[in-house]
Amino acid sequence: MAIGDKAAAHGLPVEPSTGDIRLGYQAVNRGMDALADQMDIDDARFDALEAPGAWIEVKPAGTSTVNPPAYRNGFAAWTQFGNQGVAYRVRPGVLFFGGSAIATTATTGGAILFTLPPGARPTRRALVPIAGGPGFVEVESDGAVHLPGFGSYANGTTFQFTGSVVIN
Repeated sequence: MAIGDKAAAHGLPVEPSTGDIRLGYQAVNRGMDALADQMDIDDARFDALEAPGAWIEVKPAGTSTVNPPAYRNGFAAWTQFGNQGVAYRVRPGVLFFGGSAIATTATTGGAILFTLPPGARPTRRALVPIAGGPGFVEVESDGAVHLPGFGSYANGTTFQFTGSVVIN
């Protein structure tokens, strides 16, 4: 069964113009149907993926340190055009990201965006795909989520988190 059909069967909203479904902070499109079929997502596992209140938002700079994490080094939530700030959730063995961040000052590669708390950290460095900027961020075993150590990014550069990574 296609993931869009599963979403509709569970009462999740489907965008009529595109067929996209909204899953927390991520928009999953029909291109994910084949992946859902390949993974054989059954109804019980689909329900577990969509447990309410599972997303943890990265907070504004200065409001916390690690749990929940806060933006650092001139990064902030990018909320224009209907975007939401970065959030994450952990499901057994997998860390999921969604949402968007923006550089509020010019920055260079290696800058830490935020630090994940214990329990949401991979056992070794992981690369997570993002849209915008360098195309990925690095997530370290100490929880640091940072830009790769190359390049520079202008004030106003946006980073859309859309990936996931196995954490154990």
